[in-house]
Amino acid sequence: MASPRLTEAHPVAPSPSPHSPGAERMRRHRARRRAGKVCVFIELDPGTISGLVELGWLSGRQRDDRAAVIDGFCRFIGFALVTRNARR
Repeated sequence: MASPRLTEAHPVAPSPSPHSPGAERMRRHRARRRAGKVCVFIELDPGTISGLVELGWLSGRQRDDRAAVIDGFCRFIGFALVTRNARR
């Protein structure tokens, strides 16, 4: 009777693991810095959000939609800066 043939097991290379959340934040930070951008945190009170609605930068239905508020605020600030620079 022939003895069973033993084969050597070859380990499978693990797939690359995704970056940690901290590494991803640092990667985005460095990309912003290279592009000349900065990241700021702004707290908007309900009165400011109402102002965006009154001025037409935000739909009243979207006042609780965080992404819509951010978009409306950024568009408002961009308009204000362009208008200011046009007056100079």
